[in-house]
Amino acid sequence: MTVRDLLQFYPMMSCLCGKAGMDREIRYIDIVEIPEGPSWVAPGDFIITTGFFFRSNADFERLVRCLLLHQVSGLGIKLGKYVQELPAIIRELAEAHSFPIISIPIELSYREIQQINNGMPFSPQPEARATEHTDMLQFFHEALFGNSISRFSLEQMAQNARLSEDAPWLAAVAEANMQGVSNRIAVRAAQYENEFLLLSNDTGTHLVAAFSPCCDSPCSNDIEQFLQHFRDCCEEQIFGIGEPVKGPTNISNSYRHALFALKVGKAVAPEKREHYYMDYLDYAAVSETANDAAVQLLTDRFLRPLYDHDVCKHAQLMDTLKVLDRCGYNMALAAQALYIHRNTLYARVSTISQLLKVDLRDVPVQYAIHLALTANLLSSLGF
Repeated sequence: MTVRDLLQFYPMMSCLCGKAGMDREIRYIDIVEIPEGPSWVAPGDFIITTGFFFRSNADFERLVRCLLLHQVSGLGIKLGKYVQELPAIIRELAEAHSFPIISIPIELSYREIQQINNGMPFSPQPEARATEHTDMLQFFHEALFGNSISRFSLEQMAQNARLSEDAPWLAAVAEANMQGVSNRIAVRAAQYENEFLLLSNDTGTHLVAAFSPCCDSPCSNDIEQFLQHFRDCCEEQIFGIGEPVKGPTNISNSYRHALFALKVGKAVAPEKREHYYMDYLDYAAVSETANDAAVQLLTDRFLRPLYDHDVCKHAQLMDTLKVLDRCGYNMALAAQALYIHRNTLYARVSTISQLLKVDLRDVPVQYAIHLALTANLLSSLGF
């Protein structure tokens, strides 16, 4: 079947540009409604979209260039919903490459369009699964990255995607601030598409995996197995893991926790590749009161004297205190981590104790210092 044949099946469609390519062969009709979707298309596909994930004309242009690169047969778009008209750059690309872009009426459903494939109707069961999968992707894109959608609208979208409000969901976030890395991960993740969903944030700096452990969802999977698959996809990338939440409409909480773990973990334990939110609960607790006067008093009381001393004497007392805190005040481990003799460390500890007028062996003092260091780190990270 060709693009021209498709328009004969559906006369209400019309070619907007790229008419020279109307005889391109269509091998499969697929739907793209998420930013990473174009990476999964194949030569001969005819792609249909509403432009749901377009945030600017640049997103539209990236989609078309990616489809051209993958030798896609054509693009069908529903104008009037998310895209009002074709930008001039898109028309120019289509004409230059004889790439047909077809206008699809809003009222024509994806299911109706997909019923024709090389002259043979799709079976009802795959149709339903494709529709549900698309609805699911749209829901999670809004739930994770939408800023203005209401709770009621989210619940309606979850129902359309047949997502149970009682099922647990969990999010993991990987850094992928280069387009090549994002695309490579997306391609690797395609083999796990029945086990978890992979979405890109609007700026393309992070990839988010969402899955539902131990439930009847199409994305159901065991947590450890999911993490192993996500490791395979992310390769050398650093990622954070949130905590499971009840119901898909609460997935943004798990996403926020995963982002927090990733950001704090990189600063606290840069040698690690995986960062779990549960490992940084003390940082999370302090972040909720980071601007509180009590926290400010802690930092002034336990950190300011050391900062001033370091600046004046060109010393390293702050670094020493941070390492002591990280090593649980184990002098042998701290000396090893600082690459200094234990006697040198004892001398520094004595100076710190004198400046702060405390005994660093006291557990309450150690805890107060930990809170002060935590608040200071969070402040430097922008929390």
